[in-house]
Amino acid sequence: MGRKSGDNNFANYVGFQAFSSDEPTLQINFTNWFLKFEKGLPGFFINVDKIFRQMSFETFKATAKHKSKENSMAGYADLVKNYFNQTMEEIERCLTKEKDLTK
Repeated sequence: MGRKSGDNNFANYVGFQAFSSDEPTLQINFTNWFLKFEKGLPGFFINVDKIFRQMSFETFKATAKHKSKENSMAGYADLVKNYFNQTMEEIERCLTKEKDLTK
């Protein structure tokens, strides 16, 4: 059974083939974090046991900020900016505005 229209839950994909089939993706420094446009908006995904789960911007930002002192997430803001062509602040505004429109 497919998802209902208006379903605002985050996306899940089983396997990299399904995850990467419709849009190019970018893995952040060999971590389990991936960037991808989802429905035309910036999306942040985490790979856990070959299931790619979309996470909220707030979750990504908090994790990345905490782990940015480690080599694994060093330079994450530049990678995000280069991939989405938007700064972290612009992405936050964009996603906040979209969230407000769906309420």
